Amino acid sequence: MTRMYQITQSFNKHLQLHEHKQYRQFNRFETEIEDTVPAEWLKFNTTGPRIHWKDRRSQMEVTAFGQTDLLHGPDLADFLNLFEHIRKALWSSDPRIRYYGGLSFTRHNHHEPIWKDFGDYYFLLPRYEILQSDSKVVFAINYQEKDVPGIIDELPLIFNFSDENQLIAPTLIDYQHFPGRDEWRGMIDKALNSIQGNAYEKIVLARKTKLSFTENLSPVEIIQNLKSLNPGSIYFLIQPSPMAVFIGGTPELLYQRSGNEIFSEAIAGTRMRGRNEHEDEKYESELLNSEKDRREHRFVMDNVQEILNELCTDIDKCPDVSVLKLSRVQHLYTNFRGKLKPEITDADIISQLHPTPAVGGYPADKALPEIEKLEPFRRGWYAAPVGWLSRDNAHFAVAIRSSLIMGSDMYLYSGAGIVEGSEADLEWEEINNKIANFLRVLNINGEESLEIKSEFISMTQK
Repeated sequence: MTRMYQITQSFNKHLQLHEHKQYRQFNRFETEIEDTVPAEWLKFNTTGPRIHWKDRRSQMEVTAFGQTDLLHGPDLADFLNLFEHIRKALWSSDPRIRYYGGLSFTRHNHHEPIWKDFGDYYFLLPRYEILQSDSKVVFAINYQEKDVPGIIDELPLIFNFSDENQLIAPTLIDYQHFPGRDEWRGMIDKALNSIQGNAYEKIVLARKTKLSFTENLSPVEIIQNLKSLNPGSIYFLIQPSPMAVFIGGTPELLYQRSGNEIFSEAIAGTRMRGRNEHEDEKYESELLNSEKDRREHRFVMDNVQEILNELCTDIDKCPDVSVLKLSRVQHLYTNFRGKLKPEITDADIISQLHPTPAVGGYPADKALPEIEKLEPFRRGWYAAPVGWLSRDNAHFAVAIRSSLIMGSDMYLYSGAGIVEGSEADLEWEEINNKIANFLRVLNINGEESLEIKSEFISMTQK
């Protein structure tokens, strides 16, 4: 008896059991399955929509595809109304239902055409989910009563995975930095002049790097290789359309909610990892004792604590700043735990926490307008909240260390925190370190790759 036949029979029994019961707005069927890796299901339905999520501690990994409900728009006129709509849908549905997606970095912004399919917001209730948690894998169907005939027709096709190309060594034909290195130096000079003039204390400035290849890239292969290279990050893949896929491996949690308990973090200040234990400890010591990096981290830490003081009845903060070590870089790190006030919603949390000084600046009302003036591109969903929410839980990350893939084009995004004492060339190299894993897993070929590899050679070949 095939696994698909067993799932179909189990789904039919589920329908019979609920035949005379009142349907909720959205219903859910679950059955446990074996010998399945959730990420392998990304190869199904390559035209989208597709979702993949893996949390930092590997407690949950989910792959989802198909559409049962979608909230999506080019302009988010009413942030609170969007989340109230999601809240009502969740409370009238099976409690295991989750919406996956996120928001753009800024609202009411003219996005670049490459972000058109994402818009200001995109939240998907997928038709099918494969969820791994606590060594158990569950296959789930999210549906309304009207969806049942289509699901019955689709189920026999579910295990027919497509053979998505696995480009081990794509050929690079062109690359561009936005801004270029000279323009970057000018940006940093302007920012430092503003800091010295007390316009703001910190600003985070980003760079976009466009890589163009002769062939379409495989987002599935890229994110799988990234996870193998650096398992200590939060991984996401959001594909709203056939030609637009946003992927990333971010170290930064915006917040995680379990009931009325909230967890958040402050991450800022960076050093590269060492080539051996001795060198790694040297960089760690430099980071912990750097006045500039401690100051940059303090802006984020104080801001998160100030916001949580407003949202929570009580807060626990890790008393000491520690170091979060990733495969290419290490960061100063502080975590928080709090109990939310009864009236606080996910809309309140996101609107207060985003953007943190780690991706925007401090104070935000001064730094954010300057970002739009100084950066020669629109961020789209880079550094924005991405994640999922259900009736009782939510998990949102900050979409840094991320890439937008459009067929044969890849846009890499990363930023650096600028405070008094920052140096333009060192911040440029920090950005190179932050995106080096993408270059490493691509294993780029072609004449153009020689030039870009010369820039990243010290990082990608360690």
